[in-house]
Amino acid sequence: NAENPGHKVLVAGHCDTTGTVEFNQKLSEERAECALAVLTGDRERFKDLCHARHSVADYKQILSWVSRAFQDLTFDCDPGKIDDNAATAVEPVKRFQRAYNANKAAIGATAPDLVADGVVGKLTWGAFFDCYELALQQELGEDAAGLAALREKVAFVDDAHRALGFSEHFPIEELGVDHFKSQANRRVELLLFQEGEEPDVEHAANDPETSEIYLPGVYRRLPLPPLLTA
Repeated sequence: NAENPGHKVLVAGHCDTTGTVEFNQKLSEERAECALAVLTGDRERFKDLCHARHSVADYKQILSWVSRAFQDLTFDCDPGKIDDNAATAVEPVKRFQRAYNANKAAIGATAPDLVADGVVGKLTWGAFFDCYELALQQELGEDAAGLAALREKVAFVDDAHRALGFSEHFPIEELGVDHFKSQANRRVELLLFQEGEEPDVEHAANDPETSEIYLPGVYRRLPLPPLLTA
């Protein structure tokens, strides 16, 4: 929003068609809420959401990312193959937990030390969040205070509905195909609307399938170029 003043944000979660519409509605809402927590810096909400619903592959993906995310910090926690085999995740999780404790000062973390037990509980999810925070600061060329200042500039379409779920209704690929597994369709979109062009968020919350946000002919979608470097 600092570079695109006057825009308001809505976080939209989506699913593929491998579950029921009802199940996917809840999942898409939680997916959007998780991204919102990272966007706004809500560590506790992130911990609660991730602890309540995750797979082994989810935190293996995070371990893989952390292992190469920081040039000046060592996290020897690459789990190798990304799968749901919990047995092969124990040692990488332990290595992450020990490395987090050793790097807390550099990360800027004030949470208690982790017990290096190989178990991904709420405290470890909080440590993952701290790594996301540090990476976001470095990506933007900011410290913690600078990141907080940028977050203050973010305006939402509706503060009562900052994030919404759209179940499986608006896929990117294979529209109308049931039981179709798709990583592309399992996504979160950050939608920015110009002032005066905000959608009816209350309608989208009550009946996501008929929301004007995704109906043809209402909005023209223009991707904003990403910031390549700080």
